[in-house]
Amino acid sequence: MKKIFFLLNALLIASFAEAQTGIGTTTPNASAKLDVSSTNKGFLPPRMTYAQRTAISSPAEGLMVYQTDGTSGLYYYGSSGWIYIINSTTNVVSVVNGGTGTTTGSITGTGALTFTAGGSNQNINLTPSGNGNVVTNSKVGIGTNSPGATLEIGSSNGSVPGFLILNPTTTGTGEEGAEINLKPAPVSTSPAAQTWVIDQVSNANNPRLRIFPSPSGEATGFSILDNGKFGIGTSAPAEKLEVNGNVKATSFIGGETPIYLSANKASSQSIPFNFETSVTNWNGAGWINNFPSAWNSTTGVWTCPRAGIYEFFFAATLDLHSGSGIGNEFAVILSLNGSLQSIGDFWAQTSSQTRAPHASTNLIMSLNVGDVVTTKIYQNLNGNAINTIAGRLYFQIKQLPSRINRE
Repeated sequence: MKKIFFLLNALLIASFAEAQTGIGTTTPNASAKLDVSSTNKGFLPPRMTYAQRTAISSPAEGLMVYQTDGTSGLYYYGSSGWIYIINSTTNVVSVVNGGTGTTTGSITGTGALTFTAGGSNQNINLTPSGNGNVVTNSKVGIGTNSPGATLEIGSSNGSVPGFLILNPTTTGTGEEGAEINLKPAPVSTSPAAQTWVIDQVSNANNPRLRIFPSPSGEATGFSILDNGKFGIGTSAPAEKLEVNGNVKATSFIGGETPIYLSANKASSQSIPFNFETSVTNWNGAGWINNFPSAWNSTTGVWTCPRAGIYEFFFAATLDLHSGSGIGNEFAVILSLNGSLQSIGDFWAQTSSQTRAPHASTNLIMSLNVGDVVTTKIYQNLNGNAINTIAGRLYFQIKQLPSRINRE
């Protein structure tokens, strides 16, 4: 009898080992070893504190418990340790396989955190309570949900400012500030195209913004100092614009128009014997004078309105006369601030000859604002006053351009 009971018990155990177990159901699912079914009760896993959970010796992968204190919720043990999967207060479930929910916490990991949108044309949206950020089809928008470029910052209507701050590339006492590199297109060129660098250098004696090709360097680029001075081919411009090399220009617009004066004296003027006489009352027609305030036609005084390089020309012709002695002189004189600068002379070569002598002089001078230029005539020809010929006195002033090559 005992042998029959033992055999029946062995057969029963074997049948349970091969079959599924159902609790609350007589037809457990074929894919499950244990199928718990109920319409009014739930499954309650083991509950324990944090200290009890972490004290489990050699937990098996897949072991699940519910922690009752601290960050309470469901935990399971994986290859990397205990993993928190469900928050008991905000109803967040795992995002794997399309899970959704809300949370006041964060998603962290010890390795890379990867978000992959499945299907085609799907976006990954990061939407904080403020302005949305979006990653869509290789385009990143910050402050906009419809980026039109690889990276777009701010909204098109300006409601979200498009500020961008680039921090230094070095630490401590390093001089290199923020940097942007513009890579060339992947095409063959001769010479080979270079990467253009835009960066800031915090050199104690010469802080500046640089734009230059690499590896050629700053000597072939541009530099803008903190004081606004701009250098081309130099890292330390001493003027508002300094160019290390030649400059070629077709024209110049704006800025200062070169000063020009062309004056004529239509009437004659008596020039006393042996006396330097200022030419006055320049009343000729056809003047060209683009800076009227500088020229006093009554006194014949021209006052420099702008520092620069100027070219002067002065010419006069005396009336017919005779009785000059050999070596007697007729001269036109240019003076700067009362000091003689240039003389054009006529020297009598014969005596007792009727003549109308002509003399002229030209001069290039560097002037400062307020410098005064005057014209004078001197003669000691025949002992008498001699008139100039009406319309035969000329005075011209021309401001010269900087030493720049023009096309």
